[in-house]
Amino acid sequence: MQVDNYNAQWGTPIIMWPDDRKDASSYEGTEVINVLWDQLREALARARQVAVLGHSLHDPFLVSALRTVPSDHVLVMVFDDDDDRRRKAEEQRITDLLGAVAVLPVRFAANVQGLEGLQATLRGIA
Repeated sequence: MQVDNYNAQWGTPIIMWPDDRKDASSYEGTEVINVLWDQLREALARARQVAVLGHSLHDPFLVSALRTVPSDHVLVMVFDDDDDRRRKAEEQRITDLLGAVAVLPVRFAANVQGLEGLQATLRGIA
């Protein structure tokens, strides 16, 4: 990969590929990744609100980190595809993983509908 704008002061670039079957033990001994997870946990500890957008929550490390945040401070946005049964199943999966978090169905598109609902929901979580 050719990187023309790399600045060494920005740290070490890293890519963590998405994988629903990711093995948590595969991170052992990978110091750069462990530092990133530590930084995430520190940021979550300081956060007053956490919004999760565009993540399927199949990563056990991320779910574990999010569980450290009080559930009433977390908003998870899920894809709203007009299939009530599938949407309710996804909402249940999220609450099974994280507890009584706010779940907001969102249409992901160039012209997002319901931005007011998103803003109101974010104001509603502590």
